[in-house]
Amino acid sequence: MNAHLPWIVAKFGGTSVSSVESILQIIEIVKQYRKENRQTLIVVSAFSGVSNVLESIINGPEQVNIDETCTWLEQKHRSMLTQLDLSSPRLEQLLYDKLNFIREAHARLMDEQLASFYATQAAVMGIGEQLSSAFFRDFIERRLSENVSLTDARDWLVSESAEHRSVADRYLNAECDVKLNKTMRQQIEALGAVVITQGFIASNACGETVVLGRGGSDTSAAYFAVMLGAERLDIWTDVPGMFSGNPRQIPEARQLRKLDYKEAQEIASTGAKVLHPRCLRPVRIADIPVFVGSTFSREK
Repeated sequence: MNAHLPWIVAKFGGTSVSSVESILQIIEIVKQYRKENRQTLIVVSAFSGVSNVLESIINGPEQVNIDETCTWLEQKHRSMLTQLDLSSPRLEQLLYDKLNFIREAHARLMDEQLASFYATQAAVMGIGEQLSSAFFRDFIERRLSENVSLTDARDWLVSESAEHRSVADRYLNAECDVKLNKTMRQQIEALGAVVITQGFIASNACGETVVLGRGGSDTSAAYFAVMLGAERLDIWTDVPGMFSGNPRQIPEARQLRKLDYKEAQEIASTGAKVLHPRCLRPVRIADIPVFVGSTFSREK
């Protein structure tokens, strides 16, 4: 029944889902989309700091005190449950299950000869987004006057086989080849007008979890925008757009109000943190506009 409404794909990074205050700003953004009669696919990153901790587990399992690390992860997510006033046995069980998985995966990663070493690394790295999206879905639905659906990004995004690439890259720096897919668009539309999914993760042809490289949530959002034929891709972060330099380090850096894809690609490829370099190619080919804005200062 919503098929005639345009889609907006909105990606929110870790800083945007780091506190109740920032998440309340996200809800206001989504309310505005709905006032404008736009269907909204929300792509969320892990809570701030979580991916760094998970990365420490996969890159140096022998150097990690897994009990202390899991305690930190548990406290981080329980703190978010408390801040968001979410009392849910289902979310408690999800957190318990994911922490157990991390402990088991850490034990396996201690054996570097493990045949599924990179697959295990990818599975660990994707846990942050699985938790944050589940928490966020419950909170935002309570704040909106309509149902909010949660869908698993791995059901929609499948990585290329890319046999010419290393095994590590295929699991930890995966890429997807996406096009407008009317069937998938109809299936996502059937979930409702507000849908939440995870950034950063996809699946491979075997159904295993793969990740799109650090910062890959931007690319996830771009893939979904192309698949849905979205009206626009919005990247919400902690800075109000792209600048001639890093505004945190260069106070006189100019905000660049309008860029073509090539200019934005050049800036992203030189190390700017606002956009992941790989996110622009899919939307450039599909000719989908990209807006970059601050969750904390929403003037366009």
